[in-house]
Amino acid sequence: MNGGLHKESINKENINKENINKESINKEITNKETTNKEVTNKNLLFANLIRIFHIIIILFVFIAPFSNIPALLILHITFSFSLLVHWYYNNNACSLTLFEANLRGIDVDKSFTHQFIAPMYDISQTQWSRICYIITIIFMSISIYYLYHSEKVAEVLKCFEKRHENPEWNNYSIFKKSYFFFNCFKELLIIRA
Repeated sequence: MNGGLHKESINKENINKENINKESINKEITNKETTNKEVTNKNLLFANLIRIFHIIIILFVFIAPFSNIPALLILHITFSFSLLVHWYYNNNACSLTLFEANLRGIDVDKSFTHQFIAPMYDISQTQWSRICYIITIIFMSISIYYLYHSEKVAEVLKCFEKRHENPEWNNYSIFKKSYFFFNCFKELLIIRA
């Protein structure tokens, strides 16, 4: 009889332990789900920021050549050249697109950015890609043209020529020549409308 009570109390203890374990497991699952929702929300936020950043880049490529602001034109020329090199050597991988797909938890092919921008990555494979390549080169050429014909560039070149005409120019150290060079050209790097 005592053994029966003992077995009954052991069974009740086991049932209580199982209930406690189930409750703690349920709490852990709930905590993980909450954490996963938070991570998912954060991931979606970052993925959306990457999408917005891509759109800003596209707008910059199309709008900057017509700004007639030397600093933006220099930035546009540099960016466009880098973009062309990226398209040529990238092996169909954009780090921002990969990052966005990873944050969204989807295949890279299914991401909005990849679907929109992927044709530009496959420069050799599609007609659309060739058109994007040509458009980028045309816009970069427009930026070069406007930069070369801007008043600020003419002023900078005059400043540099004036410094170069100084008879002591050849005696200056490379550091002093660099100082004069950057002193003349720094006006091009300041964004003013």
